[in-house]
Amino acid sequence: MRKNEVGKRYGRLVIIAEVERHISPAGKSLRVVKCECDCGKIKNFLLNNLTGKNNTQSCGCLNIERSRIENLKHGLKDHTLYRKWYHIKTRCYNPKSDSYYRYGGRGIKVCEEWLNDFKAFYDWSISNGWQEGLEIDRIDNDGNYEPINCRYVTTTENNHNRNISKLTSNDVLDIRNLKLLIPEIKRAEISKAFHIHQSTVGQILRNEIWRQI
Repeated sequence: MRKNEVGKRYGRLVIIAEVERHISPAGKSLRVVKCECDCGKIKNFLLNNLTGKNNTQSCGCLNIERSRIENLKHGLKDHTLYRKWYHIKTRCYNPKSDSYYRYGGRGIKVCEEWLNDFKAFYDWSISNGWQEGLEIDRIDNDGNYEPINCRYVTTTENNHNRNISKLTSNDVLDIRNLKLLIPEIKRAEISKAFHIHQSTVGQILRNEIWRQI
């Protein structure tokens, strides 16, 4: 015997009538009920969607309110840092991102402190020199996005750091040997040959970086 559901409440929804059944693509007949939400909107739902494990609790207004509340917590959803935080997570966790292969695909992650708490990322950024136009840089190119491994740098500095991370120990030895064998060789020539910035060449030759090589 079919159980009468009229008058029952599920979350913010109250069933006010049962309407024509829905026939699924597989041919299954499913009960459909008309509900009035606490916000006043009237909408039809599959009864299974109200009573199942992941039950619907409103006409959609609850999710909208939760989103607004989350935004009001920090009021910074339109801030530049929010977009930066969002893109960091995207390239680490979304395989469809064009940059995923260089981040998430290499095992780069976002620390628990920042992953689901934008305000924590925002507070750290403000306390660690963020300004409009600066980029976040991982000190260890193989390390995660976390306070101990991140800093804010200019675009030029960031490109410079990326250049350094491309070098191998053999590249560094070759650069130094070139200068020893051909003293008159210009930094611009070495820079072009190894696809790195001239300032990087200078730092290598002065043993300011890669000192252990």
